[in-house]
Amino acid sequence: MGQVTQTRTKAASETLRPDTLRTIIEASRCSEPVSGLTHNFYRYPARFSPHFARAAILAFTNRGDTVFDPFMGGGTTLVEASALGRNGVGTDINPLAVFVGKVKTTPLSESDLLTVRGWADALLPTLNLHRPPLRATRWAEDDYQRNISDRLAWPTRKTLELALAQLDRLADL
Repeated sequence: MGQVTQTRTKAASETLRPDTLRTIIEASRCSEPVSGLTHNFYRYPARFSPHFARAAILAFTNRGDTVFDPFMGGGTTLVEASALGRNGVGTDINPLAVFVGKVKTTPLSESDLLTVRGWADALLPTLNLHRPPLRATRWAEDDYQRNISDRLAWPTRKTLELALAQLDRLADL
């Protein structure tokens, strides 16, 4: 049998400089409203401070490293990793988390942004809750509406259905 070697991993407090450790602790206590980058795109229920993710990524990785988040939720770690020049890889059992993570980490060019803004401006007059519903059956079948299915969420669901019905216009712009 081969020889088994054991290595002792040092605790973070033994390997980090005191100022770096202090930065991580302060970032973990940050109560500022979440903002910046794409963090406000969707308010994931269990999200945490981007300040903490940024401090931890800076403390434990270098530019070009890969950061893995096995429970990515709203994608905070992936967004911060990308902004800091790291590669981000995330997984989650929740399909909504996967969708949000992809959206929040997909870079858009200025041209892309102008196109989406033009589409959204043209979309606004069509988002009338008094109009007949346009069922987004494919999206419902793919379970994208699972979290907006209760009776109080109908305005949100209907607005999304009206917007989804206009997605083809985006391709024409």
